[in-house]
Amino acid sequence: MGCVPDLGIFVERLPRVIIERALRDGADPEIAKKIIATYDDRGDVDGLLERLIADGCDPVTVGLARNATFMIAKDPQCLIEHREFIKHIHAKFYEMVDDGETPYEYSIPYPKIVAALKQADYEGYLSSEYEGNRHIEDAEPVDSVAQVRLHQRMLAALIDEEDETNV
Repeated sequence: MGCVPDLGIFVERLPRVIIERALRDGADPEIAKKIIATYDDRGDVDGLLERLIADGCDPVTVGLARNATFMIAKDPQCLIEHREFIKHIHAKFYEMVDDGETPYEYSIPYPKIVAALKQADYEGYLSSEYEGNRHIEDAEPVDSVAQVRLHQRMLAALIDEEDETNV
């Protein structure tokens, strides 16, 4: 027996792909800014959601706030204390950014996560789990393979793998 952590428990910033989808679907931009700030600043998203519902806010904006209540921003150091139970890792990601340097994930702090896994002497696998595609497919063609390649490049760079030819 063991556990399979999903790295979606380390979302430090509300994913842009989720925010942008809500805005395209008609979310109130001003309230969306409050939702984003509340989440990103570790504020009371549950209380904000309750207030929006009580105020009769539109369903799309309420949906964005509800989404923010599902996100978690745990400290990646928690992986160390559970290292003996970790059997595999779902390396969730929403949006890989390629700025010409090492690609990075916009919402999830992979450098902190990989550092914690190294500190824990984790030797297992991380499976790339792309979640952003469903949030952008209404607006642009989805190239999931390219996103996974960027994710793998980022992981290889963070892990310091010598052979990145198969990425």
